[in-house]
Amino acid sequence: MTGDSVSKVSVKTKSGKKKTETAAKKSKRKTVSAKRTEKQSELLKQINTLQQEKEALQDRLLRTLAEMDNMKKRLEKERVQWQDMARADLLKVLLPIVDDLERSLKSEHTGDEFRQGIEMICQKLAKTLSDIGVVTIDSVGKPFDVDMHDALLQIEKEGVAPGLVIEEHERGYLYNGRVIRHAKVLVSK
Repeated sequence: MTGDSVSKVSVKTKSGKKKTETAAKKSKRKTVSAKRTEKQSELLKQINTLQQEKEALQDRLLRTLAEMDNMKKRLEKERVQWQDMARADLLKVLLPIVDDLERSLKSEHTGDEFRQGIEMICQKLAKTLSDIGVVTIDSVGKPFDVDMHDALLQIEKEGVAPGLVIEEHERGYLYNGRVIRHAKVLVSK
């Protein structure tokens, strides 16, 4: 025999027939099989890595969407607050006009028709202010409250407990539960 002799191995095929295979072929098959399993292992690692990246991206996406939703809510709340502040500023400018109209009603120098016209204007203005959330502060006979009143004077008055509002010089107003103008009052000593 020569050095070229190849060892032969007999292998059964699926059909049950014996087939002879050389050791080189068998070794090559094992190498190919080993390469396949290595490649499959690498592919599984890549799949796992990609799956983890996908989950991380989904988590980031959900967090970003939640942040956007919170930002929308916060901006809407701030927008409403800015609108309320703008309205309150406008109302502060209008309130002296209301005061002037009320003072003109108290004046005795007006004719009946003129007085009726001013009363109608005052009623309409009061209803409009009430409809948008402006409420007058009831002061006379109530205890003095620094959050609602500005004391102009303290006066001694018999039969009145100290610390009560005895006279209102200028009416106070609330807008949506916030004081937009304090009532200017006289308080008992």
